[in-house]
Amino acid sequence: MKKLCNWLLFGLSTTDICGSVYKDIYADCFFVVSKDSFQAYVTSGAFKEFSQLATLLQNCNTYTLTKSDEADTEK
Repeated sequence: MKKLCNWLLFGLSTTDICGSVYKDIYADCFFVVSKDSFQAYVTSGAFKEFSQLATLLQNCNTYTLTKSDEADTEK
């Protein structure tokens, strides 16, 4: 969590973190950072890229919508 907070609060860019330019795949995603854990709620399109970044974090829980859930805008 210390490494994640350094990224979020002290200005490392996405190129410093993952080596590529930010893509808009995280537009419908949200993240919850607490003292000892990280919760990520991502779309199925963002899951592949996020799963590579999630290996850098301890106590990371990832929740992903299925394609059918994404298609149902009421959910």
